[in-house]
Amino acid sequence: MTFADKIRQLREENELTQDQLAAELGITRRSIIKYELGEVAPQRRILDRIAEYFKIDPDILADDSAELPQITSLEESYVNDIKKKYGRKAAKDMSELFSAATAFFAGGKLPQEEKDKFLKAMNKAYIRCREESAKRGGEE
Repeated sequence: MTFADKIRQLREENELTQDQLAAELGITRRSIIKYELGEVAPQRRILDRIAEYFKIDPDILADDSAELPQITSLEESYVNDIKKKYGRKAAKDMSELFSAATAFFAGGKLPQEEKDKFLKAMNKAYIRCREESAKRGGEE
C-alpha cells in the first residue's frame, strides 16, 4: 500500500476533508492533494507530523510494503460507555493510550521479542497497580 493510499485511507476513516487535515497539520490543501495523488512524498518532518496526528508509526507510512494496522481505535460504543461512566478525559486518555500502543506494536524498529517483553512488563505493572488499589480499598 503506497503512502498516497495510506494518507487517503486515514483521512477518510477519520472523516476529514482535505482542508481539515491540512489545517490540522499546518500545511496546504494542495500538499494533501499531491500526497494523495502520489505526485510527491512529504518531507520527513511532515511525515512525522502526519504519523503523530494519526498515531501511526512513521516507518509504516513511509514503507510501501507495510500495511496500516487494522485496529487503530477502540470501538466507539465502548469509548462512549467509558465517557458516560468516568468522563471525557478518561475516555480520551484511554483512546490515546490504545492508539499509541497499537502504533507501537504494529511497526517500528524493535523486534517482536522486545515488544513481547514490553507487553509482559505492562501486564505486571497493571497487576501490581490493581493489587495496590485493592489494599487501599479501591475496586478490585
